[in-house]
Amino acid sequence: MNNNEILLKQILEKLENIDTRLVRVESLLQGPIQNNTEKMKQHIDFIEDVYEIVRNPLGIICNKINSLVYTQPNNEKKLPSIQNNN
Repeated sequence: MNNNEILLKQILEKLENIDTRLVRVESLLQGPIQNNTEKMKQHIDFIEDVYEIVRNPLGIICNKINSLVYTQPNNEKKLPSIQNNN
Protein backbone atom coordinates (compact mmCIF):
# COMPACT_ATOMS: atom_id res chain seq x y z
CA MET A 1 0.00 0.00 0.00
CA ASN A 2 1.23 3.45 -0.76
CA ASN A 3 0.84 6.49 1.49
CA ASN A 4 -2.33 7.71 -0.21
CA GLU A 5 -4.09 4.39 0.34
CA ILE A 6 -3.03 4.31 4.00
CA LEU A 7 -4.21 7.87 4.51
CA LEU A 8 -7.53 7.12 2.79
CA LYS A 9 -8.04 4.06 5.00
CA GLN A 10 -7.36 6.12 8.15
CA ILE A 11 -9.78 8.81 7.01
CA LEU A 12 -12.50 6.23 6.32
CA GLU A 13 -12.01 4.64 9.76
CA LYS A 14 -12.31 8.03 11.45
CA LEU A 15 -15.39 8.84 9.40
CA GLU A 16 -17.03 5.55 10.42
CA ASN A 17 -16.17 6.31 14.06
CA ILE A 18 -17.76 9.77 13.78
CA ASP A 19 -20.85 8.28 12.11
CA THR A 20 -21.24 5.73 14.92
CA ARG A 21 -20.96 8.45 17.56
CA LEU A 22 -23.47 10.63 15.70
CA VAL A 23 -26.01 7.79 15.63
CA ARG A 24 -25.53 7.37 19.39
CA VAL A 25 -26.09 11.10 20.00
CA GLU A 26 -29.23 11.08 17.83
CA SER A 27 -30.67 8.15 19.77
CA LEU A 28 -30.06 9.99 23.05
CA LEU A 29 -31.73 13.15 21.76
CA GLN A 30 -34.79 11.23 20.58
CA GLY A 31 -35.02 9.08 23.71
CA PRO A 32 -34.36 10.17 27.30
CA ILE A 33 -33.60 13.82 26.61
CA GLN A 34 -36.80 14.35 24.63
CA ASN A 35 -38.82 12.57 27.33
CA ASN A 36 -37.29 14.70 30.08
CA THR A 37 -37.91 17.85 28.06
CA GLU A 38 -41.60 16.94 27.73
CA LYS A 39 -41.82 16.28 31.49
CA MET A 40 -40.22 19.67 32.20
CA LYS A 41 -42.70 21.38 29.85
CA GLN A 42 -45.61 19.73 31.68
CA HIS A 43 -44.18 20.85 35.02
CA ILE A 44 -43.78 24.44 33.83
CA ASP A 45 -47.36 24.44 32.52
CA PHE A 46 -48.57 23.15 35.90
CA ILE A 47 -46.68 25.86 37.82
CA GLU A 48 -48.04 28.57 35.50
CA ASP A 49 -51.60 27.29 35.97
CA VAL A 50 -51.25 27.22 39.76
CA TYR A 51 -49.74 30.71 39.75
CA GLU A 52 -52.63 32.09 37.69
CA ILE A 53 -55.10 30.60 40.19
CA VAL A 54 -53.41 31.98 43.34
CA ARG A 55 -52.14 35.27 41.89
CA ASN A 56 -55.23 37.38 42.64
CA PRO A 57 -56.00 36.01 46.14
CA LEU A 58 -52.32 36.23 47.06
CA GLY A 59 -52.19 39.81 45.79
CA ILE A 60 -55.19 40.75 47.94
CA ILE A 61 -53.58 39.21 51.02
CA CYS A 62 -50.26 40.95 50.35
CA ASN A 63 -52.01 44.30 49.86
CA LYS A 64 -53.98 43.89 53.13
CA ILE A 65 -50.80 43.06 55.03
CA ASN A 66 -48.96 45.98 53.44
CA SER A 67 -51.81 48.34 54.31
CA LEU A 68 -51.56 47.23 57.95
CA VAL A 69 -47.79 47.55 58.05
CA TYR A 70 -47.47 50.71 55.97
CA THR A 71 -49.97 53.48 56.56
CA GLN A 72 -49.39 55.16 53.18
CA PRO A 73 -52.48 55.19 50.97
CA ASN A 74 -52.44 53.83 47.41
CA ASN A 75 -49.36 51.65 47.71
CA GLU A 76 -51.19 48.58 46.43
CA LYS A 77 -49.17 46.47 44.06
CA LYS A 78 -50.43 43.75 41.76
CA LEU A 79 -48.58 40.51 41.16
CA PRO A 80 -47.40 40.25 37.55
CA SER A 81 -49.00 37.97 34.99
CA ILE A 82 -46.89 35.25 33.46
CA GLN A 83 -45.98 35.94 29.85
CA ASN A 84 -45.92 32.60 28.01
CA ASN A 85 -43.19 32.80 25.36
CA ASN A 86 -44.02 29.53 23.56
